[in-house]
Amino acid sequence: MNLIIPNNLNFDTWDEVKLWASENQHTLPALTVNQLYKVGQRRYPTDAFTVGQLASKVWLTSVVFEALGILDTQDDIAYLGCWIGTLASWASIAFHAHRVFGFDSDPSSIDMADDYNSDMVEDNWRFKGVVADVNVIDWNDPEFVVDGELITDFVPDVIINTSAEHMSDDWFMTASKNTLVIMQSNNNPRFDGHINCVDSVETMREQYPMKNVMYAGSLTTPAYTRFMQIGYPA
Repeated sequence: MNLIIPNNLNFDTWDEVKLWASENQHTLPALTVNQLYKVGQRRYPTDAFTVGQLASKVWLTSVVFEALGILDTQDDIAYLGCWIGTLASWASIAFHAHRVFGFDSDPSSIDMADDYNSDMVEDNWRFKGVVADVNVIDWNDPEFVVDGELITDFVPDVIINTSAEHMSDDWFMTASKNTLVIMQSNNNPRFDGHINCVDSVETMREQYPMKNVMYAGSLTTPAYTRFMQIGYPA
């Protein structure tokens, strides 16, 4: 399948990034009163709400909306490297998800993700954070423990990973060829934890080969270029 939305966004200043993100923010659900209150209490790292972080999420949600349209699916979502889980409510809405499991190896991040998305956690685990190393899970047949409960009946229809630069490629190598993968990486190894950056869209596509690619593109900011591709593992 040919790329249906070739897209390379280039911004010279953060004001330009902020303006573009503001113009397209309608694709990202607004924070709930509960979330706004908690953000106001400074429960979460301010790094989670920088212009760059927010723009990358707006970019992802707007591209998925344009590439996939209004979805009539009921999918299970694995959200890898979820940090505080800012995309959980969007994933639940966009894919009419039964469950969104957010995975992070850092227990404190999962505590924050469950707190940030507490309304969904309390709604029969519509979202639930999982402390796990995503690189040791077989995503064809995953097993993991959540609050002492062994989960064996979850195979993701969609994997979302906006933090590929923070981990090895092992998670991708076990993803099912029937699983839609939405992933981002970037080209700046100077940030803490960036152990596996890519330097171009072409490098990303070689490192993470996909079939039926629906989108591959870049978003250039004053500090880094972020790359994204959407498709199915080859």
